[in-house]
Amino acid sequence: MDTIATSTKLEEQVYNNYRASLRRANKGSGDRNSRAAQRRQSARKLTVERYGVSFAEVKRIVAKFDGLNGVTHDHTPQYSRQLLLIEARADFEQNPVPCSCGETDTVRPRFNPFEVEIHGNWVIGITCDACDLLSELDI
Repeated sequence: MDTIATSTKLEEQVYNNYRASLRRANKGSGDRNSRAAQRRQSARKLTVERYGVSFAEVKRIVAKFDGLNGVTHDHTPQYSRQLLLIEARADFEQNPVPCSCGETDTVRPRFNPFEVEIHGNWVIGITCDACDLLSELDI
């Protein structure tokens, strides 16, 4: 048998075993505190033990076949917005600027409450606490 075909067959078996283990872990987890990361780690561990491959190899195979099978791991809109805010705050730390009113102490990037509430636009602005409060009062 061809080495590449054998390798591909093994990868398919590893992937299918991982997915089956993950389904069993999701179905059988009556524990509502069970976290997705714990279930994935458990499925990886079972696959590693069964096929004798490394954790890194299982992760590589799963990522490869998830891509081929169209399995996506999209973030929720709330989490995506939170990531944008974290990134904006990290950029601000590298290059701080004062608020438009001139304040420099309580300035940080934050979502503009007026834009969010009135227009539904999640716009990040760099404001101080006082200007942010004024924006909220305008609503």
